[in-house]
Amino acid sequence: MILISQGKLEEALEEAEKERDEFWTLLAKHAVFFAVGKNEKSDNILTRLINKYGSTAPVQIAYVYAFRKENDLAFKWLDTSFSKSDLMLIDEINYPAFRNLWSDPGWSAFLTKMKLPKDHWLVESLVTE
Repeated sequence: MILISQGKLEEALEEAEKERDEFWTLLAKHAVFFAVGKNEKSDNILTRLINKYGSTAPVQIAYVYAFRKENDLAFKWLDTSFSKSDLMLIDEINYPAFRNLWSDPGWSAFLTKMKLPKDHWLVESLVTE
């Protein structure tokens, strides 16, 4: 994801190929293909991710949708993660792709559901600026 944010898409794909865990390989490849506009490839990978890992990695699926700026689907998967008491949720909602959701009214509602302050992300954003 760092290489993608730096525009080093070919390097990002090379690194994805080196990953030994299928889940993370698929996640990284999806992001690269989406970033270069290969939507059919990225959609196919997303379908594989959901079919194989949707029940065990809902917050990561939400992350993918947030990365794609498909807010409604991102919130759907965040709700799934919340309903499953996914332990990764509290950490991963601070990942950069979720910033795409911050201006969406659903973000505030989701934070309320999690019993987090509406501005919890401000501290994290100040640290990274």
